[in-house]
Amino acid sequence: MKTLGTAALATSIIAASVASYAFVLRSSHADLADITSNLEICVDLTCDSLKRASHPPKGIAIAYLRCSELATRRILTRTEAAECASVYLELKLSFLTDVSPEKFAKMTTAERFEANRQGYLYFLLWKAQDQESYELLRDIALAGFGSRRSSQWPSRH
Repeated sequence: MKTLGTAALATSIIAASVASYAFVLRSSHADLADITSNLEICVDLTCDSLKRASHPPKGIAIAYLRCSELATRRILTRTEAAECASVYLELKLSFLTDVSPEKFAKMTTAERFEANRQGYLYFLLWKAQDQESYELLRDIALAGFGSRRSSQWPSRH
C-alpha cells in the first residue's frame, strides 16, 4: 500500500478542504435564519467582543474565489495550498474587526477556533445578504481563468 508523504498529505487535505468549502458555498444557498441562529450561538466571552465588518476587502474575496475555483479544477501545489489557506484565513478574519492576524496567532486554540467559526459564519451571512456583490466579485475572480477550463493559476489583475 502506497502512503503519502507529510507534505503531500497536507496539500491533499488543504485542497480537499478548499474544494469542500467551495461545494458548500455553491450548493443550494443556506437558510438565512439558520445562519443567523448559528451566529448567536456563542458561549465563550471572546465571541461577545468580536465586532463584525459588513463585507470583506475586494482583493481578499477575489483571491479566495480564485483559490476555491482552482481547487475544484485540480490538486493545488504545496505553495498554492499554503497561499490559499492563508487567503482563506485572512478572508474569515476580515469580518472580525477586533481580530488581526497577529492577535489571532496569539489566541488560545479555543479562541482561534471560535474566531475561525465566527468569521466563516459572517462570510456566509454576507454572501446570503449581498448576493449581488458576491456574484460580481466571483465574476471578476473567474475572469482570470479565461473562457476555457484552465487548470493554471489565474493572473492577478
